[in-house]
Amino acid sequence: MNDVSSSPTTAGRTRTTSACRGRVVPVLLATSVLVAGVSLSADAGGSKKPVLAGKTTKSARTTTIKTTGNGPALRLRTKATKPPLAVTSRTRVAKLNADQVDGLDAADLATQSVVYRLPLGGVARTTRTIDFPEVSTGTHLMTYAVTIAASAAVTQGTCFLRQEGQPQVIGLSYAALRGSSVYATLSASGPVDASQGALSLVCTSPTSFVFDDSDSQSTVMFTRTALDVRDAAEPTTFTADRSGGGDGSAGR
Repeated sequence: MNDVSSSPTTAGRTRTTSACRGRVVPVLLATSVLVAGVSLSADAGGSKKPVLAGKTTKSARTTTIKTTGNGPALRLRTKATKPPLAVTSRTRVAKLNADQVDGLDAADLATQSVVYRLPLGGVARTTRTIDFPEVSTGTHLMTYAVTIAASAAVTQGTCFLRQEGQPQVIGLSYAALRGSSVYATLSASGPVDASQGALSLVCTSPTSFVFDDSDSQSTVMFTRTALDVRDAAEPTTFTADRSGGGDGSAGR
């Protein structure tokens, strides 16, 4: 039963107000807003169908989501171990700005070289070891160019990069000199994964020596890069050089 109240008007007439009408008006307004929202969703992509959670919506037109506020137009929430989005095309998306790619920041993807200048002079020794504790984790191309100045004539100098816990050395180089020279220059390069252990450059000589920069600065450079290391194989068959006797011995 509706409650009815009367109130006088300026023309001497009575105005009747229904309490039910006071409750119906807000409901009608809310319903209008809801219907408008559904209409917008239903018109997504021009398909006149609503976009429903857990359902597939097909349309011949592009679906556009537009916001007039300061927040993002779309926010996707999912479990930490689940991807927030999945696509079926490999086509590049123009103007897409991603914070990370495969869990790596832009700085990790960029090629970066770090050059270490070796300490010059000091006490001459037959073996010198230089550690590189600050090399960042990841794969690098290591390159060194070292000049040693010995206290007497150099017969042979050897340098290589050693990695803790690894049985093999990297970038092994020799310098064999004759006569009365006291200088030897050694250089080499090789791939290295800094995450596999601490890195050190080791140089040795039968005669005590120091690092020298008379001609050029002795340096070791680590260039961060992506490395794809594969095993090489010899061919199972050999083809003889036609310029030889045809027995496969040509070119020896």
